[in-house]
Amino acid sequence: MRDSYLNVYHGPIRGGKTISMTADIIINMINGRKAFTNYPIEFSLEVSPGVFRNYSSEIFNSDEIMLIDRDEIKKKYTESIIGWDEGALSMPARDFQSAENKLESQAMLLRGKLGMSIYFTVQYLSMWEKNMRLQEDNRIFCHDLSFMYPKSIPQRGLVVSQTWQDQSGRSTGMPYELTQRGYRQTFYAHSFWDTYDTTKTFPVVRNKISMQDVRNTLSEYDVTENEESNLLILQHTVEEFIVREQFRITAGILYEMAHRNGFQGKKTDIGISMINLGYRMSASGMWCLD
Repeated sequence: MRDSYLNVYHGPIRGGKTISMTADIIINMINGRKAFTNYPIEFSLEVSPGVFRNYSSEIFNSDEIMLIDRDEIKKKYTESIIGWDEGALSMPARDFQSAENKLESQAMLLRGKLGMSIYFTVQYLSMWEKNMRLQEDNRIFCHDLSFMYPKSIPQRGLVVSQTWQDQSGRSTGMPYELTQRGYRQTFYAHSFWDTYDTTKTFPVVRNKISMQDVRNTLSEYDVTENEESNLLILQHTVEEFIVREQFRITAGILYEMAHRNGFQGKKTDIGISMINLGYRMSASGMWCLD
């Protein structure tokens, strides 16, 4: 069984959090670990002269974590690594009493028994679920050094300063609480620029639901090994537009974005799915998302 860690990458916007996390996930993928991420990671590696091996992460469905006690879900995530970008949007601290926060943070307690590691990025730790903060193994502060040295590093995202704090003591033998020591390293990020695309991150935000809603959902949840529900993908796509404050979307643009996120079907299927989700179309032919 592989060892298990919960690492949190935090820092300001454009500070290098996601690319730092991506680099660590890629190292695990090269070492034979399957990866699930809520943004796509794809890259090729030359394993011998002229021979390349392709790597890619699988789409992470956070709803499955609430079902981690099911055998098929447990098998799927055993000895895997999960990359959860912008964790505070999915598990905000102010919703600490919500059903999702409780069930997901409790499920994380099983990661050691499954040999599963979980990496999160958050902008500010105070924005993120408190019960998850208590489980941290390593806390990594990321800062783009081009802001500090604009003349010598004129390009954003080229060099990132990482300061590691061993919160649990599992990496260095002594917890940060006793040593108060941060381990600093400089990360040259250029090699990882083309391996991921965070503009495709989803889900972005969640609706508040009750515990009873979750129970009903779990009882009806049809678990599949390699595919997501079209309705779920479409709902995540709609939420991306809502976060951007785009509340009127043409059917063509909606279909194109949903298709990129993995929607399987024709343009006509979008209309049926949107109606099933409770959305309506205006007289001008625009889908109303508010």
